[in-house]
Amino acid sequence: MKLLFVFSGHFTFFSHLLAKTLQDKYKIKDICGIVIGGEKYYNFLKNQKEVNYKFLYNANDSFKDYKKEKIDYKYISSIEKKYGTPTFWSSFYVDRNFIDYNHFDYPHNKYSHEEILQFFQYNFKLVFNVLEKTKPDYIISEIGFMPEYILYSIAKQKKIPFYFPRYPLRVNNRMIGNYPNPEDKYDSLTKIFRKLLKNQVKIDKTQAIKYLNDFRKNTTTTVPKNNKERITQSREYITLFNFLQRTFKYMYNYFYGEYKYDPLRKRPLTKTAKYIFNLKFGPYVVRKLNVFEKPAYNEKYILFPLHSQPDISTLVLGQYYLNQVALIENIAKSMPICYKLYVKEHPTTIGIRSMSFYKRLKNIPNVKLIDSKISMRDLIKHSKLVTTISGTGGWEAIMLKKPVITFGDCFYNELDMVKKCRDITQLPSIIQDLLYGYNHDEEKLIKFLSAIFKTSYHFSLNRYMNIEEYNKNKEKILNHPDFKNVMNVLTSELKIN
Repeated sequence: MKLLFVFSGHFTFFSHLLAKTLQDKYKIKDICGIVIGGEKYYNFLKNQKEVNYKFLYNANDSFKDYKKEKIDYKYISSIEKKYGTPTFWSSFYVDRNFIDYNHFDYPHNKYSHEEILQFFQYNFKLVFNVLEKTKPDYIISEIGFMPEYILYSIAKQKKIPFYFPRYPLRVNNRMIGNYPNPEDKYDSLTKIFRKLLKNQVKIDKTQAIKYLNDFRKNTTTTVPKNNKERITQSREYITLFNFLQRTFKYMYNYFYGEYKYDPLRKRPLTKTAKYIFNLKFGPYVVRKLNVFEKPAYNEKYILFPLHSQPDISTLVLGQYYLNQVALIENIAKSMPICYKLYVKEHPTTIGIRSMSFYKRLKNIPNVKLIDSKISMRDLIKHSKLVTTISGTGGWEAIMLKKPVITFGDCFYNELDMVKKCRDITQLPSIIQDLLYGYNHDEEKLIKFLSAIFKTSYHFSLNRYMNIEEYNKNKEKILNHPDFKNVMNVLTSELKIN
């Protein structure tokens, strides 16, 4: 069996442990890799002695070499026709390297059309040649960068299973596995749920009912508490020393280290200093300027929780709604005229977004901006309806018996009481239908939760690590029950034991 791993940035070390286990325990010897996200990850994999990779390709070279590429329009058109889904623009929009979120008004394209075509053509040739050389039976990868998306598109056409054994579900620390292609990431969940609806299978509902009751009593959460604590600490405890340390480290990497050829790193001093300053002091400044208003729970309102950007929730699951201001304007003009639209800031982006972003929102007459400190649960409980691209707020609203409209792809779209807006011109009618004709179906929700517990597994490990954390914790990770859960899902898909 031949396996091709994609090693991506800080996730490299966790993927390496998967490869190590497959080699040591399951005797798979033909393992290859593509490395993206920084030279240090390629150097680590090249110099380590734990896994004998048959072939490693350093995709970071594309940052240095793509501008030498001469655009062949006929070639690009032909491969798009054969491998596109149906176009290749998605490969651009999933990759945060190409989208400048420093303005935070909406994604600002930093590159010309020609530069994008050069980078795409270079990477397509690179990925295609790697596939031809390695001829894998399985590909183990995520989709967060252009090379990964191109790899998926070619693999789909060539019928090579493209697999990654974890996808988060907002049921505490549950992850779903066993999907052979990213488009089918919820396939196993969907199949079981539909069988439950037809009474074709029986599943113990005890765990689902307990979780739902605990959530409504506020004794459990959708997002693990350690994640919330990490977010709070990353925003609130940046000292002046941390600020200077990050800035100088960034400058060194820009001129001499891993960022030297990275097109994402431009204007290093001003960009980094402004970002870290806003990370530390931005929330204070925004609140001092009275950007936010207090919720009035006695008035009729619809809720829209802002998404953090860049993030999978928009880059992958909601590509057509990257411009959240434009979406909010459309929601606001689609509501009953006496309703307010409460727009709640995300805790990771308060103070980082530009003031012009907040100003555009405050210029919409029926919009109220709500501080990220305000309880999401309270906002949902007093709302008449919740709208979201693909966020956790929509899932929490369903469990609190509130109607929900989604605009992107999310696991709870499978519930027919959730309405996905596929045509923005129909949004006023969808809102009216849900405000005045919504019926919560408790039995379906319990069956859906039962399907989640049946098809998912517990996973609380942090996959985001550096070399020091890897060396310190690798034995602990290898022996952790959650790592074994991932391996069980992966080996089941690979049909090995």
